[in-house]
Amino acid sequence: MTALAHNHSSAPAPNYSFGPDQARHASLRLASHSNNFNRTRRWQEIAQRIVAWEYDPTIAGDMKPPTADARDMAVQCCNFFADQEAPEPSRAIPNGDGGIIFEWESAVCYVSVEVDADGGWECIVYQDGKIVEKRRS
Repeated sequence: MTALAHNHSSAPAPNYSFGPDQARHASLRLASHSNNFNRTRRWQEIAQRIVAWEYDPTIAGDMKPPTADARDMAVQCCNFFADQEAPEPSRAIPNGDGGIIFEWESAVCYVSVEVDADGGWECIVYQDGKIVEKRRS
């Protein structure tokens, strides 16, 4: 499994081998009744909010706001999750260390994708309180 790659203008298009399986599994575990258009629109709104954090350094309170690398990767994640028709997260919030956390919750499943300040990421899937999957770039 390869990492979600940084989007550099001189680099080839990122290879998103992270999520097809994980996003589909999360989608199956977390019920979503939205149609594809509304889901994509909501992912775009989340991405726009993340981009706007650049202009609001108070978003993380007294902690470190999301870095440019974290924001860039988080927007790539939003685009990827929208393409995979993943449900929108319960939360998309700064982690206080320069990164961003996406969280999904249901009665039996919790999924966390944390984008680090350097643009790396970690995905952890819990089912019934136990880690069933863990990936890191």
